[in-house]
Amino acid sequence: VDRSLVGERLVGTEFRLDLLVFQDAGDGGLKAADGHRREESGKRRFALRRGKRAAETEADIWAAPLVIDPVTGVKFGKSEGNAIWLDSKKTSIFDFYQFWLNQSDQAVEIMLKFYTTLEKEEIEQILLKHAEHPEQRIAQKALAKNVTEVVHGAENAEAVISLTDSLFNGEELDFGVAEKLLPVVSLGTPVVDALVESGLSSSKTEARKFLKGNAVSLNGEKITEEISLETSGILKKGKNKFAVIR
Repeated sequence: VDRSLVGERLVGTEFRLDLLVFQDAGDGGLKAADGHRREESGKRRFALRRGKRAAETEADIWAAPLVIDPVTGVKFGKSEGNAIWLDSKKTSIFDFYQFWLNQSDQAVEIMLKFYTTLEKEEIEQILLKHAEHPEQRIAQKALAKNVTEVVHGAENAEAVISLTDSLFNGEELDFGVAEKLLPVVSLGTPVVDALVESGLSSSKTEARKFLKGNAVSLNGEKITEEISLETSGILKKGKNKFAVIR
């Protein structure tokens, strides 16, 4: 163990939380036990010290706070069961984009300021337009687009925006794009197996529950029985989970 890093870690626990994270993270964090708060602040300070050391070797660093829901004060992560990963093998580009797109109006301003590369003036203009037409979700779209561009590149961002418009707004679907960004299941696969194979369900038992609950459809047609999927198209579970049947 590098004792110098341990020393930095211990020093970090002495810093006040309100000096290290944004005030609007919610009262939830401030109501936590003192030990927990110092632990979290220590993580941030430790990260900054590690970052400074790495900078001496000319490494590129982007430091940001934990992703926290400003409304509830709850962080996003493995311990909360809602982790969002930068690795597309752990969180698909489609699900990554949807995560940012589905942020609430209360959260989107802080997330635009913390997690995008947009200039202050750009963000202000986006928020003004959003306030005039909140139903258009202008701020959420700008947030999702920019963060996806930063993490997965502009080409993937444009592709996932196009796919989202097709799936949710009825625009013509490009199956080439869909197959790139969504799980693909072979034609003729039993629907229960298809749900599990695509990751839309965690088990066959859960898949059968989805069928009974009218939560599964293929090309807009509900599936309630355990049939084989003999038609190409989009398999949908719930409101926003999809797979390609080809």
